[in-house]
Amino acid sequence: MTHLAGKLTLLLVSLMLLTMGAWAKDGLPVTRERTKLMLVEVHADWCPRCKRVTPVFEELQKDYASQKNIRFVVLDVTSKASKVEAAKKAEMLGLAEWFTKNRSKTSMVGVFKMPERKLVKTFANQANKQLYVDAITESLKQ
Repeated sequence: MTHLAGKLTLLLVSLMLLTMGAWAKDGLPVTRERTKLMLVEVHADWCPRCKRVTPVFEELQKDYASQKNIRFVVLDVTSKASKVEAAKKAEMLGLAEWFTKNRSKTSMVGVFKMPERKLVKTFANQANKQLYVDAITESLKQ
């Protein structure tokens, strides 16, 4: 596939996903009004800081699993191939600009108010679960 064809394909897929909305595991749209908050982790398997942050992120995911208005997203930058997929996912979620700025900052977590995709909090190399809980609680009050 040529470079131009690849870009056209990505554009068409992005337009289709924006029209349909991005769908979560539970079949509900991520980018529509049901999602009030989205936490996004920039992760790499080789990153020592990620080994501290990821278990906390996963624990939060379990703790908030019953709250369908909160989404947890991992953008995996472990390899070249996963970076490409992460960029597509970020584009689909409307977070391409944030991802471009932070893709090299592994263990970064952004907390976004939805649906406007407003960044309300950023954590770097933070493994303190209570700080995330406080950010989630405060963001949902707004």
